Amino acid sequence: MTDLFLDAPVPRPSRRPVAQDVHGEHWEDPYAWLRDDAFPPLTDSTVKGHLEAENRYTDAVLAPLAPLKQALRDQLAARMDPKEQGVPWRSTAGTFRWAFSEGAQYPCWYCLEGDEEALILDEPVLAEGATAFSLGAFAPSPRGSFLAYAVDRSGSEHYELRYRPLRGGRETVVHDRASGGVVWAGDESGFYYLIQNDQWRPYQLRWHALGSDPGADPVLYEESNPGFFLSLDESADGAFLFLAAGDHQSQGQWVLPLAGPPQGTLQCLVAPIPGREVEADHAHGRFWLRSNHEDPDFGVYTVPTAGPWDESNWQPLLPPAPGHYLLGFVLFEDFWARLERRDAQDRILWGPIPEPGALAEAGQTVPFPSFLGQAGFGTNAWFAAPTLRMSFSSMIDPPAVYDFEPATGTLTCLKRRVVPGYTAEDFEQLRFWATSADGTSVPYTVARRRGAPRGPVHLYGYGAYGLGEMPSFSSARLLLMERGVTCVLAHVRGGDELGQRWYRAATGAGREHTFADFLAISEALMAEGLGDSGRIALEGGSAGGELVAVALNRAPERWAAVFAAVPFVDVLHTMLDPELPLTPLEWPEWGNPLDSREAFGTIRAYCPYQNVRPGAFPPVLATAGVEDPRVGYWEPAKWIAKLRDHQQAPVPLLLRTQFAAGHGGATGRYAGLDEVAEAYAFLLTALRV
Repeated sequence: MTDLFLDAPVPRPSRRPVAQDVHGEHWEDPYAWLRDDAFPPLTDSTVKGHLEAENRYTDAVLAPLAPLKQALRDQLAARMDPKEQGVPWRSTAGTFRWAFSEGAQYPCWYCLEGDEEALILDEPVLAEGATAFSLGAFAPSPRGSFLAYAVDRSGSEHYELRYRPLRGGRETVVHDRASGGVVWAGDESGFYYLIQNDQWRPYQLRWHALGSDPGADPVLYEESNPGFFLSLDESADGAFLFLAAGDHQSQGQWVLPLAGPPQGTLQCLVAPIPGREVEADHAHGRFWLRSNHEDPDFGVYTVPTAGPWDESNWQPLLPPAPGHYLLGFVLFEDFWARLERRDAQDRILWGPIPEPGALAEAGQTVPFPSFLGQAGFGTNAWFAAPTLRMSFSSMIDPPAVYDFEPATGTLTCLKRRVVPGYTAEDFEQLRFWATSADGTSVPYTVARRRGAPRGPVHLYGYGAYGLGEMPSFSSARLLLMERGVTCVLAHVRGGDELGQRWYRAATGAGREHTFADFLAISEALMAEGLGDSGRIALEGGSAGGELVAVALNRAPERWAAVFAAVPFVDVLHTMLDPELPLTPLEWPEWGNPLDSREAFGTIRAYCPYQNVRPGAFPPVLATAGVEDPRVGYWEPAKWIAKLRDHQQAPVPLLLRTQFAAGHGGATGRYAGLDEVAEAYAFLLTALRV
């Protein structure tokens, strides 16, 4: 690697040890000062100067890769449809779609009426002058008279909520710290929305009556539990507002009729109980509940609208079944559908609406082109629709949008992403299983060019929050496969590829399972003849960055390179600080090291930053976003500094900081290509491809 990178002066931040003392354990953090006490924002000139120096060093080291980076970026851009359009979707408000104009970073939104369409929201205009941009809500009112929407113009995930007449007119700013979601009253008299506190936690439900002073909007509910966050939804039939309150492992539901302005107070449909998660919908004179109170992999239950609503009155509609993980369902006037996962394979089933008190039919499966892939529901906003909107992709099948008509059994592909120069038949996708340290079989999915010989491997993992890494298409990953790299998705515990037990087995004290699974997969790759030690490049972001950082600490000789995007690498210090954004919300996932000595010991034993030891590390590229409220920029900055302190190999350890980006990096469909191209040029060079 040393002959491929320019030798440049390495930034060396000063060591300023800060003593730590928790549960009788003592240690020092030499780089604690890299966290600006004023964050947010970043005001400390010394910290900012160090991050700028790191960027200059990364620029210098990667300068020889500029031609490759440009070639990768050009290839990515060439595979994007410059005038891509979304498939129109219908609601009671009308029919809508989005579309990009050539060269635009963001789309425009249109309302369709027959052969005519009207521009109703211009994201490129809204994004002018913004350091980053994200549309957090797009909510036409039920009769199509008004539009509420929310925008983030900094990457901070604080959204400014606005509304106006649908086709233009005077605009009203409602709040500058909305969380994104909006639910309208059926008579269009106003809407419900959530706001965030200083820790980025959605904690208040408010009502805005059209034409009133937003500063006087009444608070209808405030969540006082610092570990709970709120979310909003509307029932399929439009009759009820749902307010969910909970954390990663517990959730309750409150309801309010949606016909007009709020009448009375919110009613508790399902109280939050530790370990019980309940999602709710309403149609056909009853509430439909997706609940895990009988089994972690969920069942579906109903309870009459009129009540009583206590659990003893819930009627099973789809009881839990072994090996069947129920991810969700959608309701229509004439049928319903559900998304299930079995053995890390997705499928969608549909059936008629059962009579009250009756069990649902087993259901019929919607046919998809592959048994390995990621299926999902699309925008199903019209209760009377005769079709179900869905999506599907795999590691070798580009994303496609489908409508399925239960009455005829017809599956219609409405849109499939066109990837110029790509032929799916030239590639293959395979499923393998590794054996983890405790004997558990762990799946992983492999994609490569057909007939590719044993060679370089790209291994990607995440493994947290029950967010499974299902096989899906990536134009960036295609850059690697076309150059002979075998790409692997690790379905480690902590995700939900094999259900909720798979997820919960790696929370809190079980976190070690995630790391053991990942290392076992890397060993299985070599045993299966797919790769060799020293020619495996790792990639992970956020909690996946934690995963690859642990793997780096434990087996540095095995990896050709590591790309860690906004990596959560200072787990211990973050979980010890309840004043940081979102920390109390994270305790159910990782454990609370403040209250529990056991949780403290578990986290300290694997925390990447705490466990850096002298070693010959491969090249590492980490990224950070100064506006990131989820993983503080100082975490990767401290980690890279500590890795350098212990590096025993003459290869670079790099940090790229985006000063105007949040957790997701640069926004805009072209702006983000530079980041992807730089990362993959780095990995390809390290793999000597």
